[in-house]
Amino acid sequence: MTAIPFFSGKEVVDPVVVSNAYWDGITRQFTSLMIGNVLAILSFGIMTQIASAKIKDLGDLVSTQLFGVDAATLQKQQALKKPPPGYTGGPIVKPNYNKLVLCLMIDAIGTSSNLIPFVGEATDLVWAPIAAYTLRSLYYGSNVVFALEFAEEILLFTDVLPLATIWYVHIQLR
Repeated sequence: MTAIPFFSGKEVVDPVVVSNAYWDGITRQFTSLMIGNVLAILSFGIMTQIASAKIKDLGDLVSTQLFGVDAATLQKQQALKKPPPGYTGGPIVKPNYNKLVLCLMIDAIGTSSNLIPFVGEATDLVWAPIAAYTLRSLYYGSNVVFALEFAEEILLFTDVLPLATIWYVHIQLR
């Protein structure tokens, strides 16, 4: 006999053993995927905390350098869109479906970069400032939403977070 085992077809393979090996492999892959997602969310949170001190400066720099709009001009433009001072809102919330659709589109475009392996993350370099500036304009010149969206799009593997939609819901529930 040779030292190399071979399958002659006479042996009976226990399907439970094969099935258990398959499901054990799937379980390990799923676990590593979940751990990776948790680590991505934690790293996004830590990076956001670190960058929060410089949010205003980052927003002003990017809007001035990339779009040619200084902070004073942007504030004047956004002052027309702000709700009146002291407005607390009524008991009925009327959702703005146009903003919702725009937020869903921003998230869908940002997530679609994951469809192209490796190249997709490079497209985030172009999409991050566009998405961040759009959300900033949509929400009264908020530098907070600008920095969060920019960080979410530019960081690796965080595109799955629907930040624009989360921000829309946050604003609606206020």
